Amino acid sequence: MHANASLLAIGAMLGQNPTSKYDQPIVYASKLLNKVKHNYATTKREALVMVYVLHKFKHFLLGNNLFSMYTTWFWYTWSTNHRCLEG
Repeated sequence: MHANASLLAIGAMLGQNPTSKYDQPIVYASKLLNKVKHNYATTKREALVMVYVLHKFKHFLLGNNLFSMYTTWFWYTWSTNHRCLEG
């Protein structure tokens, strides 16, 4: 899944990768944000798009043991690749 959020809308693409070279799109989804959600912080909008696509594409994902979600949100991609350093 590829997911992204902007100030006005959220969107995603569910794809499959049979050749391990490029993702082949299966379905696209997008949603306009209302005026209240326009004021959300970036972290909240990016979390919103992840919840939205998991709910929207759940019938495609059920039964799959593994799937990947790609996003351009720096904090999420950094935090999933690094361990928390606590003293």
